[in-house]
Amino acid sequence: LHFRPLAPISVTLLLPGFLCQCEPPVEVPESLIAWTGACLSIPCLYRSCVLNPIRTKKLTISSLTWYLNPGYDFEKKDFNGTVLYKHNATISPAVTERVRFLGDLERDCSLQLSDLRASENGTYGLRLIFSSTAQKPEEKKWMTKINVNVMGKRESPGLPCRNRLKTHSPPHPTPWGVLPRTEQDSTPPAWGSRRRVYTH
Repeated sequence: LHFRPLAPISVTLLLPGFLCQCEPPVEVPESLIAWTGACLSIPCLYRSCVLNPIRTKKLTISSLTWYLNPGYDFEKKDFNGTVLYKHNATISPAVTERVRFLGDLERDCSLQLSDLRASENGTYGLRLIFSSTAQKPEEKKWMTKINVNVMGKRESPGLPCRNRLKTHSPPHPTPWGVLPRTEQDSTPPAWGSRRRVYTH
């Protein structure tokens, strides 16, 4: 018997279910160390698996919220906590004067806090809700958490906040830049292994 070799086939599916293959949907550091009075920048990028669907309008971010110390409310079936930023929503001026969202709904989801306070030590959470525009609409929800350890003031003043963050990928992964635990509503927490170094 003789068999003909099959030609390689490459197929990309953007159908209901493809969101399940994109966990977690963002790249952020697992933890950060900051000092009171300094500028805290939390770098955040959407993963490539969601970039093209967003750009081709086959996937939309219907909700984006940054929390400080988020907790899950089982009655409301949603997260609550101190809202630092929420897309298309009005936040308390006491918060907005020190918080800046550096991202967008297409590539970047970074957050920046100036004049950091000791009370802002803890867990920062990014709540994302994605919607698919396929024939059978699909919605997925994620909460990505980053641990921030706020320490006492440094002897030398830190750098002031800048409007943007620059990123680069190192030739060798660094241990602190791993992806954090990401909790999806319908599945157990997922761990990632891709790494990225961020600098001002």
